[in-house]
Amino acid sequence: MTAGVCLRQSSITLIAEVVMRNLALITSFVLVLSGCGGGEGDHIASPGCDAGAHSESGDMSCGHGLTSCHGDCVNLGTSATNCGACGMACPMAQVCVESHCTGCAQGLTNCHDVCVNLAQNGDNCGTCGNACAQGQTCIDSHCAGCAMGLSECHGVCVNLGTNGDNCGACGNACAQGQACVDKHCVACAMGLTSCHGVCVNLGNNGDNCGACGVACAQGQLCDGGHCITPCPQGQTNCGGHCVNLNES
Repeated sequence: MTAGVCLRQSSITLIAEVVMRNLALITSFVLVLSGCGGGEGDHIASPGCDAGAHSESGDMSCGHGLTSCHGDCVNLGTSATNCGACGMACPMAQVCVESHCTGCAQGLTNCHDVCVNLAQNGDNCGTCGNACAQGQTCIDSHCAGCAMGLSECHGVCVNLGTNGDNCGACGNACAQGQACVDKHCVACAMGLTSCHGVCVNLGNNGDNCGACGVACAQGQLCDGGHCITPCPQGQTNCGGHCVNLNES
């Protein structure tokens, strides 16, 4: 009876060892099929194998179509400093098109590694870096049209909200003594005079000193409707001369 029990136990142990070997073989086979595992020291990159997996195209933090080059995500098809491969820089005046360095087509100019038409490009109008103001367009290498907030009236950019000759609309001039305020012609307040559609104080306005259009020279001030040269501190202008009133 004892010999029979020992035989059965030996058989069970042998069967268990065979099952364990088969399980190990099956596990290894599954890992190989999933891209993980392999021989000692080998590692086949595959999503889900480990937390530090990398894709064949570089750092997985880069978006689709981008490759990690020296810590930056770049498009090898258009990057002039990494054209086709990391570190493959195009010569001066060439650009990267479909991973190949090439010169710009006829009529185009290389501006900051991009081929542009200087006659029509709003960011590079006429020359690289010459950007047109908001509201303007590049026509024949020149910025045309008025900047935002201005309107073109007879070839001049004006503010229809404040321009007395074009108040609210081109050619709508305010009457004498009126000014243009918020696109409407209004009378000037007491003490102010309308000069070219703007209410000013003729007593202290340097561009209209004493009368509309009388501008004081550089360095002068408008005082009481007269252009004067300011005196140094401690002195007073008396009849056009700076004097110290405290001196006898």
